[in-house]
Amino acid sequence: MRSIFLEKLERLFYPQVCSFCDCLIAEDKGASERYVCRACESDLPFRFNDEIYPDHTPFLLVVSFYYEEPVLKALRQLKFHGRTDFASALAPYLYASYRRLKLSCDVIVPMPLHHKRLRQRGYNQAGLLGEALASLVGIPLVEDALLRVHESGRQSERKGREEKMANVQGVFQLNEDLLPALQGRRVLLLDDIVTSGATMTEAGLCLQAGGIDVLAMACAAGGLRIN
Repeated sequence: MRSIFLEKLERLFYPQVCSFCDCLIAEDKGASERYVCRACESDLPFRFNDEIYPDHTPFLLVVSFYYEEPVLKALRQLKFHGRTDFASALAPYLYASYRRLKLSCDVIVPMPLHHKRLRQRGYNQAGLLGEALASLVGIPLVEDALLRVHESGRQSERKGREEKMANVQGVFQLNEDLLPALQGRRVLLLDDIVTSGATMTEAGLCLQAGGIDVLAMACAAGGLRIN
């Protein structure tokens, strides 16, 4: 374990700043490390009392935020511009949803990227988000349990859930080498953004077909508020 002296020294030379506004975050004694200041946190589009994504079967889908600013920009920065700190910034809110809904999983599986896209981006944003969440929950992250063996066309160009489901059919494959790490364990499938949920559903069905218990699926953001 690190000494208290080293922790204080680290905070002195590397003070914590807010991922959203870059302002210094005041040290809160006894509290867990924060990545979002109180002012920015008050502007986040929480899906309080609406965290269960509507009309989604056959899996429970939990979503922490509406896909609106400033979370929309944060996820784009995480996904396309190397702002990997947003994974640690958003994970505590996913953890809060996890606890509020009393989920009890044994392992987290992030949604995979196709190898071409992974090579271009250099990282899987769902994997980074999953790593941060797994640390908070205290369960392992099993990456590469699912392989994306085919590139699908853009889901945004498909109309309706049935067309979106058809577009992603057969794009995932189980990694047989990692099956022992999942068998007999309750899986939380994780992604950053959800629209129709068709892609995650296909991934969940692939895991389920391999005898894996998919307890729930979770995303940082999805859907818009209905005024």
